[in-house]
Amino acid sequence: MTKAQFRKKYKELVKRTAKLLEMFGESALKSGAVDLNNWSDDYRLPKVILTAGLQDMHSAWRPLNDNDRKEVVNVHIMTIFDHA
Repeated sequence: MTKAQFRKKYKELVKRTAKLLEMFGESALKSGAVDLNNWSDDYRLPKVILTAGLQDMHSAWRPLNDNDRKEVVNVHIMTIFDHA
């Protein structure tokens, strides 16, 4: 895979992920799972819903084979150190 191929595919996944997270947020509001009147006008509730959506996506998109799971850990560790 070239860098250009990676970037194209990665951007497609990011766009798809953003759309799915927006849909998740709307579903959370429609579900009645939260009472908006119990929340202040800040970012706490959106962060709660976003976290739930990301957890859902983590489960759905989790690599199935051991080598890919190990690569996820490796990339995560290397990225953490890169941002330190």
